[in-house]
Amino acid sequence: MTAVSRSVWSAWLIFSVFSCVAPASAADSTGQTAVLIGVDGYQHAPALSSAVSGTLQISQTLRRYGGYRSADVLQLVDAAADPALHPTRANLLAELPRWLSKAGQQDRVLIVFAGHAFRDADGAVYLAARDTDPAKLPATGVAVSWLKEQLAGCPAKTKVLLLDTLRAEAKDPASVPGISAAEAAEPLKTVPGLTVLAASAAGQASRVCGDGQQSLFGFWTVEALKGHADADRDGQITAEELAAYVQRHVAVDARQRFDAEQRPQRIGLPADDEHPAMVCRVKAQSLKRTLADLADHLAVQLEINRHPRLGVLEFTTKTGAGEVLGAEFGVLGRYCGGELQQQLLTRSTGRFEVADRRRLDQALKELNFTIDNLGAASALKQLGQRAGQLPVVAVGTLAKRDGRTVTLRCELLRTDDSGVVVQTTLRAELNDSEWAMLGRSVNVEPTDYAQPAESSAAIPAQVTRIDRIDERSQTAHPVADPKFPLRVRIMVGGDERKGVFRDGQLLVPLKTGEVYRIQVANGKDHGVFLRLLVDGLNTLPEPVWSKGVDVEAAPKREVAAAQPVNLAEARAWWLDARPAGRTARGYSIDGFFSQVGQNAKYNAFRVADAQDSQAARTGFADQAGLITAAFYQPVPKTARTGERGLGTALGEEYSTQTEMYTGNDVPGPLMAVVHIRYVKAGTER
Repeated sequence: MTAVSRSVWSAWLIFSVFSCVAPASAADSTGQTAVLIGVDGYQHAPALSSAVSGTLQISQTLRRYGGYRSADVLQLVDAAADPALHPTRANLLAELPRWLSKAGQQDRVLIVFAGHAFRDADGAVYLAARDTDPAKLPATGVAVSWLKEQLAGCPAKTKVLLLDTLRAEAKDPASVPGISAAEAAEPLKTVPGLTVLAASAAGQASRVCGDGQQSLFGFWTVEALKGHADADRDGQITAEELAAYVQRHVAVDARQRFDAEQRPQRIGLPADDEHPAMVCRVKAQSLKRTLADLADHLAVQLEINRHPRLGVLEFTTKTGAGEVLGAEFGVLGRYCGGELQQQLLTRSTGRFEVADRRRLDQALKELNFTIDNLGAASALKQLGQRAGQLPVVAVGTLAKRDGRTVTLRCELLRTDDSGVVVQTTLRAELNDSEWAMLGRSVNVEPTDYAQPAESSAAIPAQVTRIDRIDERSQTAHPVADPKFPLRVRIMVGGDERKGVFRDGQLLVPLKTGEVYRIQVANGKDHGVFLRLLVDGLNTLPEPVWSKGVDVEAAPKREVAAAQPVNLAEARAWWLDARPAGRTARGYSIDGFFSQVGQNAKYNAFRVADAQDSQAARTGFADQAGLITAAFYQPVPKTARTGERGLGTALGEEYSTQTEMYTGNDVPGPLMAVVHIRYVKAGTER
């Protein structure tokens, strides 16, 4: 059998198995139940390698992404610590009826079986428990006719069975051969409310991936449940969406990698279009996890489609912001593009290449490539040729925001004909600092960190906090309040460049060629941390990954100036408390620092046209023209839980001296965020 490698899968392996001895009570029910059965160590049939680990990965995905609690899930696998949860015939006959009977009429039940299936001489079909003897199926097997009775008697409105059987080849003519998943599922097609998704059609094998940890069917099931199967982007995966996604991807993957046919089959009664069978709701993940999931998905697609090299473009935004760019997503797009490239670099070794960012930037600039060119076949073809035989590019979009939840769309486009290789959409939840990258300014009050008494305990405090500060940020800019203690000013020469407040934003006019400084002041009685980004780039040096295979074969960490960064992870400046008898302590940050300490060096902030700015990607310079100053309450380390036309370029390099913070505190809760949009003089009003 031809092997297929999935190097990223090893990170998903689960080395411990939790035990569920009883389903949740009706009063504590979440309306969803999963029974997962995986058998590798057969006593009387050929052993398998992927059934248990693949089943456990589906289990972890249901809990991490699908909102299932441990109490909602029963696992019957070889690795269970409790012998009562081993997948023996007796345990299956005892546990399945007990769990199915607990479901309510409006509940949904998901059953997963990975193992062997057999047919006896009389044509009866059996699933194989660990102790099933193919020569004694009526006495040792789990009859599918019995399973049919249990499923028919289950009161749940929605029932979904994922059936993945590997055909056990007969050792001798007298042995009983295994059957495919579709053959095993055939007797179940008339059960009311049941949808069966079988891993392979009659006569077909269910392929196992090269690392032996998952079947092809199991891998694409996991990808579907992460949210990739959510075709209508409503935050839930229906049985129809799951089946369509898995059928399409397994069939393509089997042909490309094994040169074989494997077509998963959907078996069951037609669905009610008005009430589709829902498998799970998709829980939005952290932004970093979402970008990692996107990288995993793209990496597999590159292998399947045999694309040896790709380029990663900046995330664009779909916004009605008009002349002030980034009003909905601020500097978030720059971070997403950079993080996706880093994630792909970590997955690229020996599999594909990631184009050098500097070479890609140069090609974009030379072609005057804009967002509109993404739909033009000729422009994409020129980009692919100019960037060094680049067959595909990854294009991300920040498409929608609802409070702290943002929708990320990503697609791989072929540069030869602008065709879509793959397109997927995931939702991510922002933390406080990531929300602060959206371009909104606000003073975060201490009361914002308190859980309102009237709020449901099921709603996290962070959700209600972001809802409150999000609403408040749409009114007055904090700098407009003369009592606001954390001041931010733009200085040109020795004078402050005054701005105009408009629609909750501060617009400051600057001219191309001007050199400016950012002056900050701490009017608090205690020190604070400041994370300061210009055009989405940190003003302090940051560890970075290599730029791509044109630099070195594998990622290597180094420190450099003016790097895109997640505000939640950025290195921070320390601002001492205001001196006694004074209103504030002032500081001047004069450029992008490449070194700090006794021999500190920085490049001055010099205003440039957008295409010449440090942030620019020609038509993708969405983050040029935005200064982000986020202030943080210090906590002990142990407690740490514009206008398109302007940008900032690296000006002359200067040497200076900076004091290094040596305290034991780290940035804690967000205190305030101040955004200043600098625009061409004359357009601020």
